[in-house]
Amino acid sequence: MRFRLRHSKGTSTLSNVDETKTFAQLLTLISETTGFQKDFISLKVGYPPQTISPENQNINLVQLPQIKDGETLTITYTGPEPQNVQSSTPIKSPKKQHSANKSTFSTIKSFGSSSKKEKYNFRCGEGYLLRREIPDDNSCLFRAVTVSNVIEQNPEEYPDVILGRNRQEYINWIMKPTSWGGAIEMKILAEMFGIEICAIDIKTLKMYQFGQGMYPTRIILLYSGIHYDAVTFNKSLLLSDYGNNDVTIFPSNDKLVVECAIELANLIKEDHGYTDTKSFNLVCSQCGEKLRGEKGAQEHAGKTGHVQFKENK
Repeated sequence: MRFRLRHSKGTSTLSNVDETKTFAQLLTLISETTGFQKDFISLKVGYPPQTISPENQNINLVQLPQIKDGETLTITYTGPEPQNVQSSTPIKSPKKQHSANKSTFSTIKSFGSSSKKEKYNFRCGEGYLLRREIPDDNSCLFRAVTVSNVIEQNPEEYPDVILGRNRQEYINWIMKPTSWGGAIEMKILAEMFGIEICAIDIKTLKMYQFGQGMYPTRIILLYSGIHYDAVTFNKSLLLSDYGNNDVTIFPSNDKLVVECAIELANLIKEDHGYTDTKSFNLVCSQCGEKLRGEKGAQEHAGKTGHVQFKENK
């Protein structure tokens, strides 16, 4: 039997596992592969994920209907820090990660003449959390072809009921330049890159997490309703430092960074820096026609082939 292991350090593979081995022996093999202590390992399989009861310790794998050859086993580990993890797709530890002290909180907002500085910023620790604007080209979240391939190749994990429509229709839709990705796409990207993805909705200030508890590091995005921008940490507010000293990957257990990011989102919210996709006004950049809502933009694109829109406030 062969298994793909998905865990907080990335993914690993177990090959040539004898089906007569017991569940306890499988846990031992997983422990040897991941470095996780056996007694702190919990396994989930299938969709929706189901936990395999630890009471199955002495049952042979061939007698466990949940465990099938080629199955992906999702590992939840609650023990001490593992050692000597063998991962086929390890996460590269970032050279720079940020952790802050709450006593250093303060708010700074730049206007007018400070055009060379990042407008939206929030003091956090020894520097600032910043909003870095990503080009507004309808692919700000992901490369649609990659996401569509994952959906196409994993019909059991992404059935019609999860996608909300026929799978092929969804694949065709997500490939269109007028389509914006969301929760399904972020879940796929989190798994692909082995990192937790957090998206903060600017309008509600609610944070959505994908890959929560599975990876030691995370990235944070700001979602306006139609667009995703990146949250970065930098000791400088100057735009000239953009990309040079930005920290974009944070420890998943750094609660302060999340608090700072939500405060940053709130600054943008106060300037009404979000869009209600159901009722916002748009104008087609190609013909000038005024439209209402995401649905209106999609219908216009279907009729005309036009795909360039801007909000008409």
